[in-house]
Amino acid sequence: MTINDICYTPLDVSNAPDYSIDDVKTWITENTETLQQCVDDLCKRGLSGQKDVDKYPWRLVFAYWNEYGGWLNDFNKKFPELSRYMHEAFNLKEDELESILLLPMNNDITGYGFWHNDGDKAGYRMYLNNDVGSLFLRKTKKPYDSNYWVKIKECDDTWSDSELERTEHECKLLSSNQCFYLNNFRSAHATYVEEQPKDLPRIAVIINPKEVPIDDSLVVNSAKKYKDYAIMYYE
Repeated sequence: MTINDICYTPLDVSNAPDYSIDDVKTWITENTETLQQCVDDLCKRGLSGQKDVDKYPWRLVFAYWNEYGGWLNDFNKKFPELSRYMHEAFNLKEDELESILLLPMNNDITGYGFWHNDGDKAGYRMYLNNDVGSLFLRKTKKPYDSNYWVKIKECDDTWSDSELERTEHECKLLSSNQCFYLNNFRSAHATYVEEQPKDLPRIAVIINPKEVPIDDSLVVNSAKKYKDYAIMYYE
């Protein structure tokens, strides 16, 4: 088994430190507007669908971006233990980070979000909370890898999903604030909620290192341990 064979798995890491999710929500609310320039830069580089996707389900708020000097708007001072955990859980040093992006779910979305894969290659994720909805995954028809893969983004009703298998796989949670791995080369994913969310009930995080670690044992061993949760490409 290699990391390419794994489409999704919870990660076998230590539990997150105690933190106030209400304080995190307050930080997000207070800093979304002041950090919008970071999001605008991301969109200009074609790395976010926030401005060109009808069913975009998230607000984007950077907690860390090395291009902007590292930690932003005192996130690390407000949440010192959590900020360390966000990279140490993935065996990353702070100076190995490119960015940490918070994705609170918008409160105006119901049903499916949009099918897509993300631009980060490591696939490191965590939830700060997840009290609503599900994440679904569809495998690519071809076994792509980091050397050759295709960008998938459901922009409107005219898009083609010809790259994807029809079967949808639900990414089962180990816990509501788990760390997990999501393969952006051999799968695309979409959120789903039945009822309109309220009060930021779901905050995902993308942890993006400057370089993808050569050692993939964290992901591989986690998929072996959580085989009842992991989604494998060839199964």
